[in-house]
Amino acid sequence: SSMSSTLSDLFKEIRRGRTPQFGFASRAATNTEKMLVAAILSTASASAVSSAASAGARIVLIAGADGKDPDKLSELVKAAGSAKLGVIDPKFDSEPEETLAGLKAAGVHFCVVKPDQTPARALADEGPELVIALEIGGSLPSPARLASELSTGGLAVSLVRAQDSAPSLSLTDLGLLRQTFSGSRQPVIFLAHEGVTPADIQLLYDNSVECIAIKTNATASEITKFVAAVREIEPRGRRRSSEDLMPVLPRVKQSAEAEEDGDDEE
Repeated sequence: SSMSSTLSDLFKEIRRGRTPQFGFASRAATNTEKMLVAAILSTASASAVSSAASAGARIVLIAGADGKDPDKLSELVKAAGSAKLGVIDPKFDSEPEETLAGLKAAGVHFCVVKPDQTPARALADEGPELVIALEIGGSLPSPARLASELSTGGLAVSLVRAQDSAPSLSLTDLGLLRQTFSGSRQPVIFLAHEGVTPADIQLLYDNSVECIAIKTNATASEITKFVAAVREIEPRGRRRSSEDLMPVLPRVKQSAEAEEDGDDEE
């Protein structure tokens, strides 16, 4: 992917792979990825970036760069190869435009920023695309609406979860994710919590999730497992229909007990 291509271009590829195609196009579409895997690195070294990209991460995220050392950052961008390098929570000083200009000079593709901690001046054209980090759940504002108001490069969403939530994905989580991804025309990255595993990938796909970001160590073994799960995704009918925001649940065989309960209700 070229340096000038945006996050939207990457997501367009994914959406192409999800839309039912006919004729020759259908054969081409079977080769496209069905979901993007992004790696959130604990250590920002060229070797960690390179191993995450080699393991199949299409987006590599590092934390807290400030753009003051563009040479070091551009090494990381080179190490990412065709993967896009993003910075989570860039450190803004009193001149946000300078911070962003430094990140852009290094070749950083986009920054994931918290809207309430980001100076409004950061929206100037000097820097990489801004992706708004939002928590979804509770009484928080509609993320898709906030992003379209600000016309930024997309959203990075994490889930607000109660302490006694199911460890992987709860029904609430699934409904919120489906609503957010189906309702947004912009790229959305799901910043997964620790309980999410490769076994959840099909379910996330069925509920319109297009990109999952997972925390990974330098060996990138986690990435390999998630990328393998993405390869096993089975497409099932239409995706991303905003008319149908009901979560798609896993297909389960009803137990005999549940069927008897059903009979009692009639």
